Amino acid sequence: MTLLLLAIAYIIGVWLGSILAQMGVIGCDIPTWLWVAPLALLPLTPLLNRPQRAGEPLRWPEGAGFTRPQRGLRLGVIVAAALCLLMGGLRMASVSPTGCWRPSDLAAWNLPSDAAFDDDAPQVGCRK
Repeated sequence: MTLLLLAIAYIIGVWLGSILAQMGVIGCDIPTWLWVAPLALLPLTPLLNRPQRAGEPLRWPEGAGFTRPQRGLRLGVIVAAALCLLMGGLRMASVSPTGCWRPSDLAAWNLPSDAAFDDDAPQVGCRK
């Protein structure tokens, strides 16, 4: 269930990132490596959960005298979901669907799709 929650948080982050990119709030100035930083913190989130103490009874089954586990989300899962949400948004911002091409990128020299078959379009590297 935790993995499903984290995947949904990532997808929502990608969706929110695309909305923010279309609104112009975030753009191509965000470095690509920035979305990897929350990914590095993600394995540390289980450390936020309260560890079981040595004298505490184990959990499950109740018939054997064990105590019931906590209900609801634990702190580690909430922080992990927030990191996945952030990763999704930053990932979408780092690779914009509209394209942020620099002159050093090959795609910057491509024609838009509506001008691909236009004879009057500028030709790059074409011999006549």
